[in-house]
Amino acid sequence: MNVKKKLIMIVTVLAILLCAGCSGIRTPEAAEGSRMGVLKGSSSERYAALHGTVKTYESADELAAALKAGSVECILTDARQIKAVKHGRLWMRQVKQPLAESYFRLAAAVENPELLKKVNAALASLQQDGTLETIIKGHYQDPEYVYEVQLPETADRTITAIVCQDFPPYSFADRDGTPRGIDADVIRAVCAWLGVGCELTSGEGSELIAAVKNGSYQLAAGGITAASEQADLCAMSDPYAVCTQIILVR
Repeated sequence: MNVKKKLIMIVTVLAILLCAGCSGIRTPEAAEGSRMGVLKGSSSERYAALHGTVKTYESADELAAALKAGSVECILTDARQIKAVKHGRLWMRQVKQPLAESYFRLAAAVENPELLKKVNAALASLQQDGTLETIIKGHYQDPEYVYEVQLPETADRTITAIVCQDFPPYSFADRDGTPRGIDADVIRAVCAWLGVGCELTSGEGSELIAAVKNGSYQLAAGGITAASEQADLCAMSDPYAVCTQIILVR
């Protein structure tokens, strides 16, 4: 056997060994219905529940071990957490197309265009000065993070808002029931920019749009996008955050 044939055989054997146990998932469509591993308390929990069977893990190490052992067929992770999940794991591959890319918006009543105009002006300013990115990064890096903002002690107006109670790190209620997360801090920052007070509460995600539609609250947030169910019943702000869900496989 000549050298060329030996090299071909060696490369073939190595390829077989490397692919042993590899997932056949190459596209988001192929991931539908699969066993998906996610970090506990991450935004990926909601997306995985819509597309497959969810298995949650406390740490990136546990998540990676589950994928390597075949306990899950793929990992679903927020793009902002992908470095921590992939760190030092050269055997992990990223599916080229994301499973989802969501542009989150604040919802307001259609009958209140003036408020939405002011909110969009506030969001544009907070985007430009880096406040939105500071809030988002803070919550991804530290589950206990709270953006410190000075709201007016006495204000002629107060904006009432509702956020989702179970969509961390974007919006959730802490042990005392206090609204927390990216959405709550963005709304508080908007109110501070507008020079108005802020009254926040949390509720079921399915109730958010209805809550502004019926006038119970002036703003709502919590995974709301232009494609959300009942989106046509409310007006929406410009996007304040982008949530991209990435699939990782062996």
